[in-house]
Amino acid sequence: MWSLSFNNMARLQQDYELATLTYGYYSIEPDLVLVKNVSKEEIEFVVKRLFEQNYFEYIQPIDDENIYSHFEIKLQKTNVNIEFIISGESFDPKLVSTIFGLDEEGHYLKGDKLSTRASELSRGETCWFYSIGYSETYDVNLQMEKILDIFESKENTLIKMKEELNLNYKLVVSIRIENGEIPSIYFCQRVISFSSMIQADMDIDIN
Repeated sequence: MWSLSFNNMARLQQDYELATLTYGYYSIEPDLVLVKNVSKEEIEFVVKRLFEQNYFEYIQPIDDENIYSHFEIKLQKTNVNIEFIISGESFDPKLVSTIFGLDEEGHYLKGDKLSTRASELSRGETCWFYSIGYSETYDVNLQMEKILDIFESKENTLIKMKEELNLNYKLVVSIRIENGEIPSIYFCQRVISFSSMIQADMDIDIN
């Protein structure tokens, strides 16, 4: 189905003069067809003739998705990130990176200074964290599985480190909601089993 606009030259002239006087320009309606008289009989006659002349084969409908693609407009979509955090009283963050063969995203040591406007505080524990980064998805498990692909095979190592160094583990799900599109928030058995085995806490941060 097509949406056509019908007008005559007299009305078009009036619209043009009013628009240019008010806005400084006149934007013509898409798929505008000029007719002698804007009447039901005239419009039906013209549409029939346009159909006979294959007019509708030369104009293509553009849905919303194609419009954004045509004008290279990137819509913001909901993003999910998963972060694995290791914290404890005292341990070497660089050693953790070496054990897992990862470039650490970040760390801080117990006693590191925290500058605030009110006063200067210090970190109460040592922390190492690794993030897979934000990706567009509506399924938290798809992102969580990326973390498991890295750490699941090191499950025994994580358990041993926890016992020997008295470490705490945490999996943090961070969700950036766009356009009111909330992803599916549940955890598959694989995620539940892994977090249970290494005794990891789980947090969900939505913003």
